Amino acid sequence: MNNASGSQPATDAAQSSEVLLLQHCNECDTVQYPSREICKNCLGDALSWEPADNRGVVLATSDLHHSLITDWQSQLPWPLASVQLDCGVRVLAHNRARAGAGARVAIVAGQDPRGETLLAATALNNGVSV
Repeated sequence: MNNASGSQPATDAAQSSEVLLLQHCNECDTVQYPSREICKNCLGDALSWEPADNRGVVLATSDLHHSLITDWQSQLPWPLASVQLDCGVRVLAHNRARAGAGARVAIVAGQDPRGETLLAATALNNGVSV
Protein backbone atom coordinates (compact mmCIF):
# COMPACT_ATOMS: atom_id res chain seq x y z
CA MET A 1 0.00 0.00 0.00
CA ASN A 2 1.28 3.45 -0.93
CA ASN A 3 0.60 5.49 2.20
CA ALA A 4 0.33 8.78 0.34
CA SER A 5 -2.12 10.32 2.78
CA GLY A 6 0.40 10.59 5.60
CA SER A 7 3.06 12.35 3.58
CA GLN A 8 1.33 15.68 2.90
CA PRO A 9 0.32 18.68 5.02
CA ALA A 10 -3.10 18.77 6.63
CA THR A 11 -4.54 20.81 3.74
CA ASP A 12 -3.46 18.22 1.15
CA ALA A 13 -2.16 21.15 -0.91
CA ALA A 14 1.23 22.03 -2.26
CA GLN A 15 3.04 24.87 -0.55
CA SER A 16 3.60 26.55 -3.92
CA SER A 17 1.14 29.36 -4.62
CA GLU A 18 -0.02 28.15 -8.04
CA VAL A 19 0.35 24.36 -7.80
CA LEU A 20 -2.36 22.39 -6.03
CA LEU A 21 -1.46 18.78 -5.25
CA LEU A 22 -4.40 16.46 -4.67
CA GLN A 23 -4.59 12.74 -4.09
CA HIS A 24 -5.13 10.68 -7.27
CA CYS A 25 -5.98 7.01 -7.53
CA ASN A 26 -3.53 5.24 -9.85
CA GLU A 27 -6.08 2.49 -10.53
CA CYS A 28 -9.20 4.45 -11.60
CA ASP A 29 -7.79 8.02 -11.94
CA THR A 30 -10.20 9.49 -9.37
CA VAL A 31 -9.13 12.77 -7.75
CA GLN A 32 -10.10 13.00 -4.08
CA TYR A 33 -10.08 15.56 -1.31
CA PRO A 34 -9.62 15.30 1.57
CA SER A 35 -7.01 12.56 1.45
CA ARG A 36 -7.94 9.02 2.42
CA GLU A 37 -6.15 5.72 2.94
CA ILE A 38 -8.01 4.18 -0.01
CA CYS A 39 -9.78 5.46 -3.12
CA LYS A 40 -13.37 6.55 -2.49
CA ASN A 41 -14.37 5.23 -5.94
CA CYS A 42 -12.69 1.83 -6.41
CA LEU A 43 -11.26 1.18 -2.91
CA GLY A 44 -7.78 0.84 -4.43
CA ASP A 45 -4.78 1.73 -2.30
CA ALA A 46 -2.41 2.84 -5.08
CA LEU A 47 -2.62 6.57 -4.37
CA SER A 48 -0.27 9.38 -5.37
CA TRP A 49 -0.09 13.17 -5.14
CA GLU A 50 -0.52 14.85 -8.52
CA PRO A 51 -0.92 18.46 -9.66
CA ALA A 52 -4.61 19.25 -10.09
CA ASP A 53 -6.48 22.01 -11.90
CA ASN A 54 -6.84 24.66 -9.20
CA ARG A 55 -9.62 26.59 -10.95
CA GLY A 56 -13.28 26.28 -10.06
CA VAL A 57 -16.59 27.97 -9.35
CA VAL A 58 -17.84 29.31 -6.02
CA LEU A 59 -20.91 27.38 -4.88
CA ALA A 60 -21.67 29.31 -1.70
CA THR A 61 -20.10 31.80 0.69
CA SER A 62 -20.28 32.51 4.38
CA ASP A 63 -18.44 34.48 7.04
CA LEU A 64 -17.05 32.98 10.22
CA HIS A 65 -18.01 35.37 13.03
CA HIS A 66 -16.76 33.49 16.09
CA SER A 67 -13.66 31.49 16.96
CA LEU A 68 -12.41 29.92 20.16
CA ILE A 69 -8.83 30.31 18.87
CA THR A 70 -7.41 33.59 20.15
CA ASP A 71 -5.19 34.15 17.10
CA TRP A 72 -8.24 34.12 14.83
CA GLN A 73 -10.38 36.58 16.82
CA SER A 74 -8.72 39.71 15.42
CA GLN A 75 -9.28 38.41 11.86
CA LEU A 76 -13.05 37.98 12.18
CA PRO A 77 -15.25 37.94 10.26
CA TRP A 78 -13.29 35.38 8.17
CA PRO A 79 -14.77 34.94 4.66
CA LEU A 80 -15.25 31.35 3.47
CA ALA A 81 -16.20 29.84 0.11
CA SER A 82 -17.29 26.38 -0.94
CA VAL A 83 -15.63 25.83 -4.33
CA GLN A 84 -16.32 23.12 -6.93
CA LEU A 85 -12.97 22.60 -8.64
CA ASP A 86 -12.83 21.78 -12.34
CA CYS A 87 -11.00 18.55 -11.42
CA GLY A 88 -14.17 17.35 -9.67
CA VAL A 89 -13.59 17.89 -5.94
CA ARG A 90 -15.15 20.42 -3.59
CA VAL A 91 -13.07 22.38 -1.11
CA LEU A 92 -13.78 24.87 1.65
CA ALA A 93 -11.41 27.81 1.34
CA HIS A 94 -10.65 31.25 2.70
CA ASN A 95 -12.52 33.57 0.32
CA ARG A 96 -9.63 35.99 -0.16
CA ALA A 97 -11.25 37.23 -3.39
CA ARG A 98 -14.59 37.92 -1.66
CA ALA A 99 -16.10 36.21 -4.69
CA GLY A 100 -19.81 35.52 -4.80
CA ALA A 101 -21.65 32.36 -5.83
CA GLY A 102 -21.04 31.56 -9.49
CA ALA A 103 -17.70 33.41 -9.68
CA ARG A 104 -14.64 31.69 -11.14
CA VAL A 105 -11.69 31.48 -8.72
CA ALA A 106 -8.35 29.75 -8.35
CA ILE A 107 -7.38 27.85 -5.19
CA VAL A 108 -3.89 28.56 -3.88
CA ALA A 109 -1.99 27.75 -0.70
CA GLY A 110 -2.25 30.49 1.90
CA GLN A 111 -1.66 30.93 5.62
CA ASP A 112 -4.06 31.34 8.50
CA PRO A 113 -3.46 33.85 11.32
CA ARG A 114 -1.27 31.27 13.12
CA GLY A 115 0.91 30.71 10.05
CA GLU A 116 -0.55 27.29 9.23
CA THR A 117 -1.29 26.35 5.63
CA LEU A 118 -4.83 26.69 4.33
CA LEU A 119 -6.58 26.84 0.98
CA ALA A 120 -7.47 30.29 -0.32
CA ALA A 121 -9.73 31.36 -3.19
CA THR A 122 -8.26 34.09 -5.39
CA ALA A 123 -9.88 35.99 -8.24
CA LEU A 124 -9.40 34.92 -11.86
CA ASN A 125 -8.78 37.49 -14.58
CA ASN A 126 -9.32 35.94 -18.03
CA GLY A 127 -8.65 32.49 -16.57
CA VAL A 128 -5.44 33.54 -14.79
CA SER A 129 -5.10 33.84 -11.01
CA VAL A 130 -4.51 37.39 -9.81
